[in-house]
Amino acid sequence: MAWQSFSIDQYEVSPVAFGTPGYTGVSAFIRLRWGGQHRATLWFHRGGTTLIPPNASFSAGGSTRYYAHFTDAELHDAVDLLRNEKPVFFNWNDTTTGAFLATAVERVGETEGPAPPGTAEALNDWLLSHPAAAGSIKWQTVFQTSAYDVPETTKLAWPQWTQPMKDDLGAAFAQAWSWLHQQPDPYHNLNEALPDPPVNIAPGVGNDNGAPYVEVSETHAWNLYVRWIAWCLVVELGAWVPWSVTAYTAEQRQVLFDSAAIMSRNGLGVQGLGSGNPDHPNYVKRKDNLGASLIAPPRYTAAFMELNGLRGTTRLQTIGNLLQWARDNLIHFYGAQNYGNMETHWQYRGLPPISRIIEGTTHTGLGQFGHWTAGCHGTTGFLRNVLRAVNIPVQIVRVCGHSLAYFMTEGRYLDHGDNPYNLDFKATGLPASALLIDEATYAQWFGPNPDNHDDPAACPFIGHQVQVLHGP
Repeated sequence: MAWQSFSIDQYEVSPVAFGTPGYTGVSAFIRLRWGGQHRATLWFHRGGTTLIPPNASFSAGGSTRYYAHFTDAELHDAVDLLRNEKPVFFNWNDTTTGAFLATAVERVGETEGPAPPGTAEALNDWLLSHPAAAGSIKWQTVFQTSAYDVPETTKLAWPQWTQPMKDDLGAAFAQAWSWLHQQPDPYHNLNEALPDPPVNIAPGVGNDNGAPYVEVSETHAWNLYVRWIAWCLVVELGAWVPWSVTAYTAEQRQVLFDSAAIMSRNGLGVQGLGSGNPDHPNYVKRKDNLGASLIAPPRYTAAFMELNGLRGTTRLQTIGNLLQWARDNLIHFYGAQNYGNMETHWQYRGLPPISRIIEGTTHTGLGQFGHWTAGCHGTTGFLRNVLRAVNIPVQIVRVCGHSLAYFMTEGRYLDHGDNPYNLDFKATGLPASALLIDEATYAQWFGPNPDNHDDPAACPFIGHQVQVLHGP
């Protein structure tokens, strides 16, 4: 097994008096804690001790605990490291039982001071000082039980990431920062080496009538996720928008930072992007509705927002701007949601790529060019995965087989994903922001159920705000 790295939260030093029963040859020990638990003990043995036990690991309290043995000559350095450095990591190898303490990568020099903006060190410092945000950055490592309601036990939060995982995020952050702040004309020069759309390795991709699932390699899934998280953190630390994720709830941060809000593993452990079958009855919770549009790379999405003047001075204005773009550009697709029809519209066998929705494609059967969208499921996925580029979380709600959008931080709903390009609404000449309804209206029309549902009393209210604005 490869080396594992654990970021230490707390430590406790215990000097041992000579001759203390049960501590033969031990001069001191240090207990290390992370994740709210005692996880490791460092034993320091007096000079001349000949019977020093080997390093070992064992199960205790539902987690693994580690014992590592040193000479007492190393005690001073270990205490100095724990007292004066941050972060400090305990590293362990299950195969060799090797162990050591280490710092993160640091700048050379006696006086460290604040890390320069845009560096991996600056990101690390910010995450350590914002534990709620850091704890919301979660990567799903395994499949358990369901791909439709991903258990928290399948995820690894940033404080528990290995050092190579953290290094990947730090490098992606530094690269995204450099692109935005140092490259001339960044929005026309993306320099984003991420295939878009990705190679779809789903086994049914050759079946024209199959639901358009998109499955990707582990390398692509990780790179896509890390670059999106890096971009969201560039937006935050660089104040690209005047709002902050530090004021968000855990539920709101989940949309932006949890890998399961973009993709989920199937029973074979393969990551699937978005939802190839958003009507599946196993989708129960809002948090698991991923939408039926294929997320684009972050720099492309940010450039789209910037070049079209969609980034506003408030979240609500930004939401309204994107809805207006949808009103003015999107066209509902024709036919069924399957691989064959997706290829006909977007020349891709899988969910509609957001980049191709934005650029527009030609329907190969009709010869008609348009900014096609896969109906309400596709449009809500589009809204969710475009607004994440400005750190605005959007949940998708499925009611009576249709998708609605919930703009969480604003307490506003779009009562049908198809509303912006609805011809009756467009005939009103009203701005697309008029389509938004508040939480009280939503509860009145759709009831108090927070989950996906098919309540017959709610079904007539799908898209009702268009009728309110347009009239009978």
